[in-house]
Amino acid sequence: MPYEDHEFFQEHAGVTNARFKTPQAAAATTRELRRYVSGLIEAKMDDPAEDVLSDLGARVKEAISAWRRPLPWSTSCSSPATTPAPT
Repeated sequence: MPYEDHEFFQEHAGVTNARFKTPQAAAATTRELRRYVSGLIEAKMDDPAEDVLSDLGARVKEAISAWRRPLPWSTSCSSPATTPAPT
């Protein structure tokens, strides 16, 4: 985590670890932390370095690429729209 963001992170980590937090506060801080970490990972995907978030970014990028890649068997299968109906 960038040091300049330590106050934000400590504030939200404090809510996460608070004993008497409300469910609403827990949900809100969880959303904020997820948004924050997702932004860091996205930034590392564009400009990687030698750190854990860059490694996560590389794995996310690889997963997205694999998800968009056609499946090996999909090019050899006929779709129902192009397969003649049995007579």
